[in-house]
Amino acid sequence: LPTIYLIGDSHAGHYGAAMTDLASKNKFNFVMHPQGNGLGVLNKKGKEKIMAPLREYKNDFKKGDIIIFSGHIDNYKENNNWTKEYETFIQQTQNIGMKFIVISPTPSFSKVIGGHTCQEEWFRPSWAVSPLAFCFGQVSKSEWITSNKESITLIKKFLLKNPKVHYIDTFSVLCPDQYCKNHDQNSFMYIDKHHLSSYGAMKVSNTIETFIRSK
Repeated sequence: LPTIYLIGDSHAGHYGAAMTDLASKNKFNFVMHPQGNGLGVLNKKGKEKIMAPLREYKNDFKKGDIIIFSGHIDNYKENNNWTKEYETFIQQTQNIGMKFIVISPTPSFSKVIGGHTCQEEWFRPSWAVSPLAFCFGQVSKSEWITSNKESITLIKKFLLKNPKVHYIDTFSVLCPDQYCKNHDQNSFMYIDKHHLSSYGAMKVSNTIETFIRSK
C-alpha cells in the first residue's frame, strides 16, 4: 500500500485527525512526523524538522508514496525558509516516484488568549470552560496576508520553481470571507491562537483528499 508521510511542525500535527481518517478511507498507510512544542515530541529547530524524517524514512520510501509538508507561517521567512529544505528533500528523493504536497499556512489569531479552554468535553465540566470573550477571535484577511507577505512570496517562488509540487490552499477554505474567524456557527475551529482543532482539520479534509487521490 502507498504511504502518506505528514512532515513539519505542530502545524502538520494539527491535521492528524483528518489525515488518519483519510488514510483509512483511501487504504493508505500513514506516518505522521511533526515536531513542535505542543506535540510532546522532539522539538528540533529549523531544517531538522524536515531533514530528520528524510534520514529516518529514506530507505522506506517507494513509488506512489505521498509526502505532505506543513508548517507555521513563520517557518517560511527568509531567515528560516523551509522551502529550501523542501527542495533538498525533493532533490534527494526525486527518482523514487513520489507525490509532493505543501499545505498552506493557516490563519492565526494573536488576540485570542492562549491556554483558555473554550468547549465542554467529557473530561472538562461546564464550570471549567473559559468565558467566551477570551475565546472568540477574528482577523482581517487582507491585514494577515500583508503582515506575512515575506513568507507568502517565498512560498510562491518555491511553487513556481517546482511546478510538480501540489499546493493545498487550506487558508481559503478556513477563511473564505473578508475576516478570518477561529469558529463557525457550529464549533471552534481552533484550540488556541494558531492550532486547528480536530473539527477545524476535518473542515479541510475533503480538499486534502482531492489532492491525495489526484494523479
